[in-house]
Amino acid sequence: MPDEQLWYDKNKQSWYSHPVINDSMTDVFLQKQIDGNLALRGILAPSFNLLGTAWASSYNLDYMSQMGGAAILDYAINFSKTPAKYINIGYNSILSSWALMNTGEDGIGYWYPNKNNDGAVGWAFNNWQHGWTYFRNISTPRGPWQYDGEIDHGLVGGVHALATYVINDPLFGFIAYGGKLLTNDKRFNVIPLDGVRRKFFLQDRNKILSIEMLQDGFHESEPIIIADNLDRISFIIENRLAKTHSCSFKIYGLNKGNYSILVNGTKECIIEVTKEKDVFYVKFPLKQASASIEIIKF
Repeated sequence: MPDEQLWYDKNKQSWYSHPVINDSMTDVFLQKQIDGNLALRGILAPSFNLLGTAWASSYNLDYMSQMGGAAILDYAINFSKTPAKYINIGYNSILSSWALMNTGEDGIGYWYPNKNNDGAVGWAFNNWQHGWTYFRNISTPRGPWQYDGEIDHGLVGGVHALATYVINDPLFGFIAYGGKLLTNDKRFNVIPLDGVRRKFFLQDRNKILSIEMLQDGFHESEPIIIADNLDRISFIIENRLAKTHSCSFKIYGLNKGNYSILVNGTKECIIEVTKEKDVFYVKFPLKQASASIEIIKF
């Protein structure tokens, strides 16, 4: 929104205003923000405690690692002309701070071995052999800090951004983040394995297909099947409320044309896509433990 006298600089004794706001100004601001975000991501030094992390002078893997990663993924999906590049570093970011968890196969924790500490999570990661936490009187060895703090924000950011991303990587071709990808004669078969199973994205060149569950989730063992021309899509929804309710999902990125939406083989509705950025919300009553969905162009 345009503004007048938004902020007063007492040193210069002048007001700052923004009487005109246009897309070019917001695009410049957005690009500066994403460039600053990427500058902290350890892109040039891809070790496990650097790649994707929000870098600080003596520590990293703090909550901004995952929250900033969520922002990068949002930028990749909604704004970037080269989304594969940003999805790569963004997904690394939302996974990064899980390394702070004190877990191990023996059930006593890896970083601080003790049954009572198993499953706890540190605040940040000390990079040096001997370091200090925010509280300067508490020293820490290399590894996660001994106590918790804002990392809960990071874990929430990581869970919020989790999805299955299938991308056409410029080096490796089609690969999946957070899922198992099988290709079979002009179609994709993808098992969602991201842990949340509510969002799915398919990126090919600069085009994005997005499917997001709003109450329920994709079935844990059934594939999402997509024809490579996007003319036919099918998946299984699992009922996460364990009762009859109104189920809905959001979809965009379909090619122009008319599509039938079938629920358990019965036509639920028809949608007309007039432009590729059209967003559709599909609602239907979910009574069973699961429901099969088909989206078919005609």
